[in-house]
Amino acid sequence: MVTALDGKTLPDVVVKASGPVDREAPTDSSGLVNFANMSPGTYRLRFEHVGFITFEKEVSLATGKPLRASASLSAAPPPPPPPKPEPAPAQPSTQPIPAGNYQPNVANFESWIDSSFIGRAPSKRLGAGCTASATSAMVQTNESIAERTRNDADETIYVVAGEGTLRMDGREHALNASSFVTIPRGTAHSIARRGSRPLMFVSTVSGPPCQPGQ
Repeated sequence: MVTALDGKTLPDVVVKASGPVDREAPTDSSGLVNFANMSPGTYRLRFEHVGFITFEKEVSLATGKPLRASASLSAAPPPPPPPKPEPAPAQPSTQPIPAGNYQPNVANFESWIDSSFIGRAPSKRLGAGCTASATSAMVQTNESIAERTRNDADETIYVVAGEGTLRMDGREHALNASSFVTIPRGTAHSIARRGSRPLMFVSTVSGPPCQPGQ
């Protein structure tokens, strides 16, 4: 006899008997199943039904004596909800290239100095590269460069000749030939020229599109 925990009989429970002989059959509409011609010995009974927790028990069958066995099955917990689908990976946005006449360019600093040395002029600047996201220029200056902050661009500086002092993020750094400087956007900085020669460097500003002629 097979019932639920509330005492109601359970039909269609698959009962498997394993032991000296093996038997398998479902319970009828009244929750009963009968196995005939069983040899005496110890059997393991297994009760399976959709929606209920599988249950097992051992029984012993004596010679010449019928055995009545009962089992009560517990309802199985509801299945967990299916996992939420993973969001689709974000597609990289394609930004339109700003309009502009951007041309490849090769510049030579020494040739420019020979042909356009600053002399006693305050400063000279020559555009060296112009792209949709960066502006490069060759700079000669006899003056210090006042403090400034670019909130929309990063800047790198490579010193070609001369000496100076860079003040950035509250600290001072000596500049001389071969110095390389990285200035993240939003960083206040200034440059003081030192010595008797002009300070000469290459500046690349990355972020906004280049404006030809700058």
